[in-house]
Formats: sequence, structure tokens, C-alpha cells
Amino acid sequence: MGRHPILTESLLKTGEAFRRTASYLANNEFRSAVFSTLGGIFMKRKFFALLTALCLLVCISLPAGATSPIDSSPANFVFEQISAIASTIPNCPWNESTTISTTTTLFNLDGIPNGYIFNLLTDDAESGFIQIHDIDGSYSIYCYAFDGHSEVDSMANYWGYDLSDTEIYFLGSFKYAIATDSGYLNLASNAPIDIGDETVQTNAIAYAEQVSVDPLIIDDAEPSMESGIMPLGSDDDFYWPITDDFKNLSISYNGKTHNGMHDHCTPTAATGIFRYLTHLGKTSCTSGESTNKTFEKLYISLNTNNISFSSFVSVGTARNQIDVGLRSYASGNNCSFDIERSSFNTLSSMKDHLDRGRLLLISVDDFGDPAVDHSIVATGYSSNSLYIQNGWSRNRIMYSYSSLDIAQYVYISPLPW
Repeated sequence: MGRHPILTESLLKTGEAFRRTASYLANNEFRSAVFSTLGGIFMKRKFFALLTALCLLVCISLPAGATSPIDSSPANFVFEQISAIASTIPNCPWNESTTISTTTTLFNLDGIPNGYIFNLLTDDAESGFIQIHDIDGSYSIYCYAFDGHSEVDSMANYWGYDLSDTEIYFLGSFKYAIATDSGYLNLASNAPIDIGDETVQTNAIAYAEQVSVDPLIIDDAEPSMESGIMPLGSDDDFYWPITDDFKNLSISYNGKTHNGMHDHCTPTAATGIFRYLTHLGKTSCTSGESTNKTFEKLYISLNTNNISFSSFVSVGTARNQIDVGLRSYASGNNCSFDIERSSFNTLSSMKDHLDRGRLLLISVDDFGDPAVDHSIVATGYSSNSLYIQNGWSRNRIMYSYSSLDIAQYVYISPLPW
């Protein structure tokens, strides 16, 4: 794991990468499934030229009589999961017409593929994506959504990178790096990152091990459970707030003025929760308030960036004060809520709260950068995945529980529920 991903060009590495890529492209079942559904989109000269070149390289890198260690392709796995998810989740838009429109390959620090992002079409319309892990040839789901784009697509688009000619290294949950002429950049922040750093490498190894121990593979054995949200895939006109909505606000309180918001993921997540519950008619807490006004009140109640008083953190929101701040906001708006903080972070305990119709404001560590903590919202679950609003994308994304480093959560529901 200590080798440089670009400078290390051993025959073993090269042979393994091409063997797996060729297997992915040439697998008979994959070719049959995708060609039949895509109507020959891949029947182009460039595809066959690429496949021929890859097969030649495979022949060079493999001894006579050797076979690829991969006996099923990532695409086969994805089509199996599409079928299982469609039979498990109510109002899932995927069906037998769902096909793969584009694929992005992700790499580990040795330059070996460790994941894939498949953008999907259903009835010739965009229908979200599935991102999967590839840990030594074992596939499992990282995340998926029925609309919108993956976190990689969103970040690359935000910074202006073309995924077709950019190699992306997947280092863990929401952690990606790209290689440039001047070095490596964290795709979340576009800031330089030292991928040879021991902490970065240790975290990447630990993440892969964690996924291997608890992989997310949908087998349609357990029905999904929605909390306060409408079922995923159904028509719903709620516009979920994200951090970019508030970045240019100016907030004044108690002699302090904050111009331009930063480190404001917690009041953003809380704004989404309270306004969505109002949208569903579960409470009138935000009635008569603009979204910006709800955010401003929560920013102050949560003492984000110490706007109200000196706090336990230099920036952001103190985690042990989140439940206190949320209750303060609800009380100030003359609304009664059941709001409690928990550090008992098992999946079963979170499912129990979601089964009771509660929303979860979750604090996660190392989300996008080893030094960055973040707040997200869980609105439901399916199997061992959680339906997440991550604060950067409006679409609801299902993340595997094992991919999230959860520090605590606060459950929220209006009274009476």
C-alpha cells in the first residue's frame, strides 16, 4: 500500500489491472445483457479496438493456459442488484428496461480498480446511479440513488474535471483523489493531498477491511422502511436544502456578524428536517418562515461558529450541543418535539428510531477529508443501507451503513406523532 500509484508500473500491477478490465468488458454474460438492452451502443470501432488491445495485453501478461480470477463482471452484479432493489423498495423506478449509460472506474492507491460508478437509464430517461466496491474481486454496494448523480460526478462537475480523462482514486467514504501534472488533489476540496501520507493510506486500508467485513448486497429479504419522507422514486415537490443555498448569507446576533457561511452543515441538515416535517403536515414549526429565516434561527440556536457564545469548537457546531440547539429552536417556534442525542450507533438502534417515524441528524467523521466532520440526515433504510441527505446533493442517496463513520445521532420527531 506504500507504493506510488503512478510511478509503480510493475508487470504484476499492469497485468492485474488489464486482466480485470478485460474481464469486465469481455465477459459473455455482461456482453449479452448490456448489448441486448443498449441496442448496440457499444458496437463502435473504438470499443472493439480497445477490447482487442486489452485482450492482447492480457495474453502478454498471462501465462499460457491461465484464466482471469474474475468469473463475473461488475455489470452483472449491478444488474442483479437492480432487480433485487426494484423488488424491495416501493416506487423504485428501475425495471427490466434499465440499462447502463456510462461507467466510471475508480482505483486504489496501487492503481488497481476498486470500484465502479454506473449511471443508469430507464425507459431512455436518466434514473440515477449505482456505485459499487470491488475489494479483491468481491463486489458490494457503496451507494445508489434513483435520480441525480453520484458524489464523484457532482464534485468533478463542480471543479470542472472531465471524468473521461481523469483517473480517480477511491480512498473511503466520500474520499477521492485525482492525479494532476502538479500532484494530487482532494476531489472534495480541490486542495492538495499527500496520498503517500501514512494516515491516508492507513484509513484507506481500514475502510476496505470494514467493507469486506460488512458488505452491502441486496437480496430482497428485507423490505425498505421510510421515515418522514415520501417513498424514494415517488413524485415529491420538496426542495431539500443544501449548504450552497446559504453560503452567501449574512447573519448578525449578539453584536457579532458572520458574512458568508462556512462549516454550516449542521444547521443546513436541521433546516431540511424541520421544513420537511412541516411540508408533510406533521408540524407547523416553520410555517410563515422563509428557508433562509429557518436556517438563520437554527444557526443561532445551534451556536454555529460560536455566534451566540464561546463554545467547545473553534468552527462548526459542537456535537454535544446539537440536541440542545434543536430543542431551543423548536421551543422558540412554540412547537413540541421529541429530540434526543444518542451515541449508541448500531444499525439496529437507528432502524428502531426510523421505524418509529423519526428523522436522524447524524454526525459522521472523516466525510470527504480526514480532518472534516460532517452532519447528514437519515430518512429511512433498506437492508443494511441508510437513506441519506448528505447536504451537498438534493437527491436522496442510499449509503451502506459500513461506509459511514458515525460518531452520534440525534433523533427528531414532532409531538404528538
